[in-house]
Amino acid sequence: LIDTHRQLLYHLDLLNASLQSSSIFDRNTEMGSFFVGLAEKFDIYVEYIFDYWSYVKRLTEIRHSSKLIRSCLKSAEQSVGYTILSLFEAPLPRLGHYVVFVQQLLRATPSDHEDAPMFQTLLGELQELYSVFHSTIEEKPLDFGSRISNFDPSIIKDSKQMVREGTLAMISDEKRTKKEDFQVFLLNDVFIVTKKINTLNFKVAKPFRFITKMNLMETRLEMKDPSIGFTIGTMSGGISRFFGSNEIDNASWFTVL
Repeated sequence: LIDTHRQLLYHLDLLNASLQSSSIFDRNTEMGSFFVGLAEKFDIYVEYIFDYWSYVKRLTEIRHSSKLIRSCLKSAEQSVGYTILSLFEAPLPRLGHYVVFVQQLLRATPSDHEDAPMFQTLLGELQELYSVFHSTIEEKPLDFGSRISNFDPSIIKDSKQMVREGTLAMISDEKRTKKEDFQVFLLNDVFIVTKKINTLNFKVAKPFRFITKMNLMETRLEMKDPSIGFTIGTMSGGISRFFGSNEIDNASWFTVL
């Protein structure tokens, strides 16, 4: 995976150098051919994404297998300044980044330039791979709002699909230590937090009470160690820490977010 990414970066750097020159649209240059030749290599990202959870599970098993291994991993992570898990996660958004990059190339390339058809071909192949990845996310109807009291439907007027629903423990202030369970709803663009209403076992039409919502494009996610959950920071400065049922669950939620 790293070798493939280095190869791709080499060509990106080569193109960037050409972008800085005045001959970017010279008829003798064919930058598009570099990318089209590498298109098949993008498959490795999709393969990696589908195998990701087996890697996370194995890493968790290794961490718990011996004190010596935990010590070695901790020492290695401290020396480089980031966690092993963060390296696992790095390729996950890469495919989307390439799609955006090629879209930008197309916008900057005249339609009559000889590279334009090649960029268009590559974009189509990347988008097809990207759709394969996202097809694994189960589409669910956005009717969950009917189960939440004091819920404003306009919050999700631009949302396309439900990605995941579940229970997470949350500490809304880093100074607090008491965890409370919340029912959360993750849409493609919004993270909604609700609290289960205590109804003394009586069924009610709206068992959840709306607490807050977070626009994903306006948040900052961080997870230094799966064993202590992950944090979501907002533009207003608020930070909430969330906890799943175990390390795998924490890593799963963090990755999907």
